[in-house]
Amino acid sequence: MNLSIVIPAFNEEAVIEETLASIKMSLQDISHEVIVVDNGSTDRTSQIAESLGCQVLVVPGVLIGELRNIGAQKASGDILLFNDADVLLTPEWRQAFLKLKDEIEAQNLIVGGSLQVSDPENMLHKYWFQPLLNKKEGECNYVGTGNMLVSRRLFDQVGGFSRDLRTGEDYDFCLKARNSCRATVRYVSNLSAIHLGYPEDVGSFFRREQWHGKGDVQTLAALLKSKVAIFSFSIAMLVVFSILFIALTKWWMAFLFVSIAAALVVFMSFYKARVVGGIEGRCYHIFLTFMYCIARATSKFR
Repeated sequence: MNLSIVIPAFNEEAVIEETLASIKMSLQDISHEVIVVDNGSTDRTSQIAESLGCQVLVVPGVLIGELRNIGAQKASGDILLFNDADVLLTPEWRQAFLKLKDEIEAQNLIVGGSLQVSDPENMLHKYWFQPLLNKKEGECNYVGTGNMLVSRRLFDQVGGFSRDLRTGEDYDFCLKARNSCRATVRYVSNLSAIHLGYPEDVGSFFRREQWHGKGDVQTLAALLKSKVAIFSFSIAMLVVFSILFIALTKWWMAFLFVSIAAALVVFMSFYKARVVGGIEGRCYHIFLTFMYCIARATSKFR
C-alpha cells in the first residue's frame, strides 16, 4: 500500500460521498486505502463511508488532532494524506502527487496544496478565499491538514499531531517537524483540491474564524505565540476604547482610536491579499478583515 488517506469526520453525510467519489476517480490506478475516523456522527456519515469500501473508525470524544493520529495508526501506507471530509481531489492533484511521491518518501518533507473555492461567484469565495490561494510557491512555515502529504516515517518521528489543540494542529505539527526533524514544509499550488466547506455568508465566516481561533486562546502561552491573536486582540481593544470614548463624549480620543484601528485593518487587508479585484473587492476585503479580527479576538467566548 503506497498511500493512506485519513479523513476525520463529524456529521458529513452531505459531502462525504462526493469526496470519496473524487478520491476514487483521481486515484483509480494508484494503490491506496481510505480511513474515515468518525468523531461520533449522528447522521449517516459512517454508513456511507463503509458502503463505499472505506475503513471506518468511530471515535467520539476526542479532538481533531487525535482523530488524525488514530487514523494514521491504522494506516498501512508509506505516505499519509490528511484530507478533510469536504475536500475533493482533482486530476491536477493526482499529477502533482505522482511527481512528488518519491521525494516525500525519501526526504523529511511535508507538502500541502491549494484548496480551490467551489463557487467563484460567491463574494466571500471571490474576495477572501480565492486571494489566499495566491501564496508563494515553495518552502513555507506550515500547510493545512485539509490537504497535507507526509511520509509515515516522518509522521512517526514528529510524534503525530497534538492531542490537546482544538484548532491549529497543522501549524503545531509543521513547527515540530521543522524544529525537531529539520523537515522542509512546501506549498505546491498544483496539488490542487476543491474545498466544499468554505462559508458562503458573513455569519458563517465569523463563526468559522471564531472556531479557528480557539487554539490560539487555549493558554496564555499559545496566545503570546500567535501573531494573529495578538493583532486581533489589539484591534478589538481599540474598538472597545473607541466606544468608551464615544460614550464619554471624548470625540478626539474616539477619532484617534478609530483611526488607528482602521489603519491597522487596512494594513492587514493588504498584507493578506495584495490583489483582490478592484475597489469593490478591496472594500469588501477590508470589511472581512475587520470581521476576521473581531472573530479571532472573541474565540474564547464561542
